[in-house]
Formats: sequence, C-alpha cells, structure tokens
Amino acid sequence: MTHFELEAGLVERSGQVLDALGVQRPLILTSSSRRHLERLLSALSPRQCHVFDGARVHVPRQVVEAAARQLEQSGADGLVSLGGGSATGLGKALRLEHSLPFVAIPTTFSGSEATAIFGITDGSSKRTGRDGRVRPERVLYDPTLFQGLPAHICVLSACNALAHPVSTLSTDALDTPLDAPARDRAVEAAVAIFAAIADLADLADPERVAAARIALLRATPQAAAVLDAGIMGVHHRLAHHLGGRYGLEHSLIHSLLLPHTLKALLDGGSAAGRALAVALGRPRPWQLLSETLAAVGAPAGFSALGLTAQAPSEVAALGAGAQRLLTAAL
Repeated sequence: MTHFELEAGLVERSGQVLDALGVQRPLILTSSSRRHLERLLSALSPRQCHVFDGARVHVPRQVVEAAARQLEQSGADGLVSLGGGSATGLGKALRLEHSLPFVAIPTTFSGSEATAIFGITDGSSKRTGRDGRVRPERVLYDPTLFQGLPAHICVLSACNALAHPVSTLSTDALDTPLDAPARDRAVEAAVAIFAAIADLADLADPERVAAARIALLRATPQAAAVLDAGIMGVHHRLAHHLGGRYGLEHSLIHSLLLPHTLKALLDGGSAAGRALAVALGRPRPWQLLSETLAAVGAPAGFSALGLTAQAPSEVAALGAGAQRLLTAAL
C-alpha cells in the first residue's frame, strides 16, 4: 500500500523516508532538465546517490533498458523518481522486474504515482497494463517544488489529473445505484480539480494560484484512485494511442480531448453525467475549460500539432467513439 504525504519541506526530509525503507544507495530517476535534482542530492547527502536523467515521455522501452542497466551496475538498493509522469512511469516500469523500495517525488499533477497502471512504448506502439508491483511505497508531495512552475504547464498537467475521473465517469461503469459511492468520489475529485484549473490561470492573484496548487495536490491522488479502481474510457485509450504513435506530451493530449469528452459526458444523459453537471453547477463548463486553456496558450486542436483529417481513420481499431472524439478535437 502506498503512503502519501503533503507538506512543504518534504524534500529536505526525504533522507528519513529512505532510512525507514532501508535505502542507502538510491538510483534517482529524472529527466534531462534535472529540475530540483541538486536540492534532492543535497538533502540525501552523504548517501551514495546514482542518477539516471534519461526519463522520457511515454516511457520508451530503450529508456527502461538503459535505466535497468544502470540500476544493476550501480548496485543501487532503492528507486527515487523526481519529476512528472515520465520519471514516475520509469520507476514503475523498473519495478516490474526489480523488487526494490520506490519513493516518488512528483513535480506535476500527473497522478501516475497513485495508480497501478503502467505504460511502456515500443516504437510507435504503447502497451499499458495494471500491476500492483509498480506502486511506490511512499509519495512525497512537496508544494515548494511547484513554485515558479509556468501557468501553462500547471494547467495542462492539471488536465491530466482531471482526465482520470472524467474518463471513468464517461464509461457506463458508474451508472447503477450500487456504484453511487464510487461515482460520488469521482465527481468530488473532478469538481475540485476543475475549480483549481480556473484559479491556476489567474496570474494576477498569486495567493489564489498557490492555494489552487495545494488543492490540486490534495485532489490528484483522489482522482487517480478513481481511474485505478475503475475502467479506462475511450478518452484514455485514445490518449495512450496518440501518445505512442505521435510522441505527444500526455498532458497536452488530455487538454485537447477533455473539453470534448466533458461535453459528451454532460450532454449524454447518464447518471454519472447528471451528477457531475449538478456538482459543477455552471452552464457549459467545457467552454470555460477551453477558454482557460486558450488563455494560457494551449493549442486549439490537434491540427495545430500536425495531425490531419486522416488521423481519425488511423484509430479505427479503438472504435467509432474514439474516431468521433478525435474528429471533434482536430
């Protein structure tokens, strides 16, 4: 079972967390930006830390293999991921074959650290699955790691978190009276994240933005738990397919799909859609989401990223729903 902590300064106390897990020679997994790495290394001194800074979006197999080689050659006795979904996903992929303690230190709102879902890309194909072995023992949410994160990155990353409950609600898996408790949890997480996204874009009010980040850090694992216990909807299956095929950022894909997925859910008349509409309590929330994304400079559609009118025909294997969703998001 994963233990989650949310508190400023957790990076500086990460050594105590590793001590409790018996880790003295961690392999730190991060991306080439190495953002916040020096701060973490300072906190973990004088431990013998090894660093793999090749984490990449969608966890390419060759990256997993390179990290596994360094893990074995270094003699590391634990894993620490520092970063967004790429770093966390790499740690999860390594856990499939290596039974070592794993601590995740997220720097985005991807929520990957709170699920048993993993994904590995091989060429232009992305394989996803679920396995309890990939869960980290500890997740450290340190709000200070999110200070200075540009508004557009915050908003796109928050869309990743919002996609988890919205995608699950868009299936028929939470539409019976017996599913009401799970549906309520999904709706609660979605509403909290939706409200935070609007606040993140208010650059004129730094205190409001800071409060929104804290709210997101509380809601992100809630939202991820909804997806973890539920079923991936068309939205998520399409997002993983597009990511593997075109190498697009996962959060960017979610941001382009979400307004259309949200509109279809709220207009569809399902019990889940009605519950979410009532809880959001505002007209045309998908339009507000689109306006917020536009305000932070997000692309208006996949066509701006080079996808053509032929793209929907390339996802035919995912079904007509996926084709309609991608067509709407072009």
